[in-house]
Amino acid sequence: MAKGALAIGVGAALLLGGGGTLATWNATANASAGTIASGELKMEAGTGTWASNMTAGAIRVADYKMVPGEKLTYSQDLKVTLVGDRITANLKTTDAVARAFGNEANITMEYSTNNGTSWTPAANGVTATPLQLAAGVQTVKARLVVDFTNLSSNTTASMKQEQALSGVGFKLEQNVPTATTATQAPAPVAP
Repeated sequence: MAKGALAIGVGAALLLGGGGTLATWNATANASAGTIASGELKMEAGTGTWASNMTAGAIRVADYKMVPGEKLTYSQDLKVTLVGDRITANLKTTDAVARAFGNEANITMEYSTNNGTSWTPAANGVTATPLQLAAGVQTVKARLVVDFTNLSSNTTASMKQEQALSGVGFKLEQNVPTATTATQAPAPVAP
C-alpha cells in the first residue's frame, strides 16, 4: 500500500511540475515606447592670428619681439554646437597665465558672443565666472591680450624674457540640468 501511494504521489508531481497537461492563460502587448536620442556638445577651434596695436595686419609671433608700450592680441573663433532640450554649457580657459615678462605684462582672455561688440572676461585662475551658453550653433570669438603698456618702473627685468602660451586652451563643459516640477500622470480610470 505504501508503494502504491508513493507511485501515485510521484505520478502527480510529474504531471504538475514536469510539463504536464495543466494550461495557463497569458497575453503580451507592445509598449510602443518609440525611440530615444541623445544630444551633442561640440567645439571646433578656427585658425588663430596674432596682431599688434602698433602695426596693421597679422604678425608672425614666432619671430616677433615685443617691446614696452605695445599690446599683442591673439584672436580665434570657436564654433560651439549644443544640441539638447535641456542643454546649457560653460566655456572657460585652461592653463591661463596672468602675467609675463617679469610681471610687467598683463595677460587676459576674453570672449564675445556678438561678433566682438562686447567682451566678457574668460574664467581662469583669476576670473571665476565662465561664459554660459544656451542650445544652438554659435560662433564665440576668443582673444588673448598681452598688455605690455603699463610698466611699473623703468627696469630691465622685462628684457629678453619669454612666456609660453602653448598650453592655453578652451574647455566647454555641460551644466547638469536642474529638475523641474514633473507632470503627474492622471490616475487610472476604474473599470
